[in-house]
Amino acid sequence: MKEADPKNARFIRLYTGIQARLYSYILGMVHNRSDADELLQETSVVLWDSFEKYDSNYSFSAWAFGIAKNKIYEYLRENKESKKLFSDAVYEQIARVADDSGDDILDRLETVKKCFSKLKKSDMTLMVYKYYSNKSINQISDLTGRSGNSLYKTFTRIIVQLRKCVGYQMRTGDYNV
Repeated sequence: MKEADPKNARFIRLYTGIQARLYSYILGMVHNRSDADELLQETSVVLWDSFEKYDSNYSFSAWAFGIAKNKIYEYLRENKESKKLFSDAVYEQIARVADDSGDDILDRLETVKKCFSKLKKSDMTLMVYKYYSNKSINQISDLTGRSGNSLYKTFTRIIVQLRKCVGYQMRTGDYNV
């Protein structure tokens, strides 16, 4: 079996870590899924083709978002009939937030999973109902026999607990919870 090219593996690891954020950023700028899909593809090709120019002393996500921003502005210039929903200042703010995002998304996801695994089984079940099965508070109330008010308070407690756990783990760098 042929061994994977280190360039390919490195690019794929870095790119998959930001792909969802990159797509969200593009969609937030162009407000059209098919255009966002196309722009993501174009951006991905440019990223791959110019990956050897990427300086690993700098943030991959900042580099990738910069390329995406250039593709988006090119698209907006060429498609003047596309309606902007916001002022240029709002779009610049979106770009700044995206540029400031870190490359640690995979670490954050792993930390959330580990913190989630520390929850009580009953709290995990509620979170699965709400965020995985996408059930409403009324549906969860019917399933559990608990009042909506009680559930809201419980979800608030769980989310605060998860935020504290994730925040602590991210600050300390200890992902071995």
